[in-house]
Amino acid sequence: LSNTLLERLDALTANGPHYPMRPTRFDQTIHSTAVRNNLHPLLLKSLVAIESNFDPHATSQKGAVGLTQLMPATAARLNVRDRKDAQANLGGGARYLRTLLTRYDNDLNLALAAYNAGEGAVDRYRAIPPYVETRNFVRKVRELFSRSMSVAAGPGKAIDAKHDISSDQGQFR
Repeated sequence: LSNTLLERLDALTANGPHYPMRPTRFDQTIHSTAVRNNLHPLLLKSLVAIESNFDPHATSQKGAVGLTQLMPATAARLNVRDRKDAQANLGGGARYLRTLLTRYDNDLNLALAAYNAGEGAVDRYRAIPPYVETRNFVRKVRELFSRSMSVAAGPGKAIDAKHDISSDQGQFR
């Protein structure tokens, strides 16, 4: 890595453990899984950073497990047999996020809210549900993704927050 890129990476990771630009042992799998599911790799990496801090054995109090924190019913629906298997979990989480983006007409806020609170809650409110946890989750993933994109672009490069969320440069709201 060049010194300039290393400086940008250090600047990003200096702000806490969730900043995803520092290399992890899952980067190649995250990248290939994201591209296979038409997601930007930094979006999937941001989601993993917030959900599990890259711990494939992370388990929430509500029973979500793995890098992308899949609930048992969601994992079953996505044919993920071992939620602690990093590759299977990433594949399931990426497919789920892609499905939600399609369902909510590429509205990243609603897709992330549904990822966290469930489609039923988003459909019921027709917006991000008024749950503190869900609102914080959406904000954190979006901020991390946006910041990661800015750092990856380098100094002086403008990033359109409504662009570059999918691996094919598709538009999202």
